[in-house]
Formats: sequence, C-alpha cells, structure tokens
Amino acid sequence: MKLGVDLSTYLEEKAFGAKWYLDGTEVDPLEAFRRNGVDYLRLRVWNNPYGKSGSPFLGGTSDRGKLLELALKGKELGYAIVVDFHYSDFWCDPAKQFLPRAWEGLDMEGVKAALRKFTAETLLSLKDVGVEVHGVQIGNEITNGFLWPLAKLNGTVPNRTGYEALAEFLKEGASAVKSVYPDARVILHLENSGNRPILDEWFSRISELGVPYDVIGLSYYPYWHGSMANFFENATYLKCKFKKEVAVMETGFAFTLADYESGAKAPQLVVNEEVAAKMKESLPYECTKEGQRLYVHDFLERSREAGVSEVYYWEPAWIPVKGAGWASLEGQAYVRQAEIKETRNEWANQILFDYEGEATPAFGEFKNN
Repeated sequence: MKLGVDLSTYLEEKAFGAKWYLDGTEVDPLEAFRRNGVDYLRLRVWNNPYGKSGSPFLGGTSDRGKLLELALKGKELGYAIVVDFHYSDFWCDPAKQFLPRAWEGLDMEGVKAALRKFTAETLLSLKDVGVEVHGVQIGNEITNGFLWPLAKLNGTVPNRTGYEALAEFLKEGASAVKSVYPDARVILHLENSGNRPILDEWFSRISELGVPYDVIGLSYYPYWHGSMANFFENATYLKCKFKKEVAVMETGFAFTLADYESGAKAPQLVVNEEVAAKMKESLPYECTKEGQRLYVHDFLERSREAGVSEVYYWEPAWIPVKGAGWASLEGQAYVRQAEIKETRNEWANQILFDYEGEATPAFGEFKNN
C-alpha cells in the first residue's frame, strides 16, 4: 500500500511565515513526509481563484502556477504527483460545485470543450517539465455530481437523475488525461463512503454509461462517514463488484477540539466539541494527540488488510498562521458562505502538527517502512 499527502496550502503557508518542527528541530514538511516513505503528493487545482481586484481567494490559492511550482518541488524530492481537478474557481465538495466564472453561460458542449482544454493544457504544463503524474481526479468529492447545474444529480437513491450529463463530462476529462499521460490513473472521487446505496448506485450508473476510470477514490472522516468497520465493508464491496482499485483520497482525525484562538466569538474549526458530541458513536478514539495517533495507526493497518491501494492524509501541514486562512472575503462570497464563519484556518486541529508547529505523535505513524 502506498501513502500520499495533500499539501496544496504549502506555498501559501510558507509565504505567510509558517514553520514546522520535529522533536524541536525545524523541518520542511515536504521533505519530512518523503523521509517517512510517502510516495504521492496530491495537489488540487482551481481555475481562477482570484477576486475581481486580483486578490487571492486563499486556501492555498491553488491555481495552475502554484500547481506547477509545487509539483516541481515534489519532483525534486522523488514524489509522483496526483492532480485533483475541482473544475471550479474555489472549494468543491458535495454541498458546492460551482462552475468556473469563465465557463458561465456556456452550453453543455461549450463546457465539455472548456473542460477538455483546461485539463489537457494543465497536464501538458507538467509533462513539459518532466513531472511524473501518477493519478488524476476528474472532480473532487462528486457524490452529487459537479459543474452545477449542468451535471448535478437530483432526487433520491435509487432513482437519482442526471447521470447521463455527468458521464459525458467524466468521459471528456478521462480522455484528456489519457491523451497527455496514457499511464496515469483516472480517479473518480466520492465523499459519502459510509452510504453503500449511494456508492452502489453511483458507480453502477457510471459503469453502465461507459465512463472509463481506474480507481475508486473515497474520503473517510469518522465524524461524518460512520464507523471504520462499515467503511472497510463498503470498500471491499466496491472493490469486488466493480473490479477496481480502491484508494482513500482523504482522511484525517483531530488531535484537539480546542480552538487555537482563545476567546473566539463562534466555533471556527470544522470539527469542534459540538460536532464531536453529535458524532460520538462513530468516533473510534478521543480527539487528543494520543487518539489521533491510534487512529492513524489503526486506519493504516486496516487499510493494508483490506487491500486499499493508497491512503492520503488531507492537508496534514496546514498549521494556523496569520493570513493563510481557508478563504478571503471574496472567496467566501464565491462559494456563498460569506456570513457563515471567519476566514481564518478551520482545519488546524486535524493536521499532523500541533498549533505551535511541532509534529504530533501521529506524524510518526503515517509512514511506510
């Protein structure tokens, strides 16, 4: 089994002065994870993550330029790259899949052409400088489709509609990938890994519609996706039924529920005491440094036993540093979340470094010997 990390915020973190430590000695997380035997560097790419004034949306501001810069750094260290196309100007997940602003107003054929062009040109920029691309995601957490409203899935299982349009876009993306990197793995990434009926319907319909792909990619966070036992039962089911590799494209677990800013006006962290209390039954361990260590150790062991091909820890180095938040005000507005929360880091308690930048005990568990 191979390990990967998503370090898409790394360049922005560095620019704002982030520092990381291992046993008190400053380290570069890119180098440190590579020394842990991590082979794959997963990097997201947004189309145009900038406001009208040209100000960055933050959250890594993961445009094609940053993708290329970070991929080249990864290449120097021996990583193979996994590209995560969101096909949006900012964050995508099951609750939001907004069209890039430059594609608004295009009909279906126009968006298909734009998707193919953006995919191929982005990958060609990597190929031209000798970057090895191991895998490419066509969309990010697309359980409910993507490129809304054109390829949004509607209704309820087992009769959701919209798969035909979704399949057309996925075929376009897969074809563009193979035209540049014939050996790259095409990954279809869903988030609702605890819900077998949704997973079964989704991959059954996509298969019936002839979408070519190589890897079933899943997110697994125990707060939202249920027990570890249920997750691995679903992973084994998918692997056997669809004869595809199963990879965990995202996982993580909190080392604390306390905010890094004392006296915060409202809960900022995605996983906080309120969330943990609601999901207590599915949490395998306490949200402490030792609980995080146990989670990483056990999840990797069970992944190996289940024949999972790859496991990626999501943004394990996104420490809280002033300026490097999850979004700017313009970015918040783009994803229709302008008044939901502050713009500062919302993921900092789920990474493999604590609030002072020191590696948590789980960092030592996320390794291949």
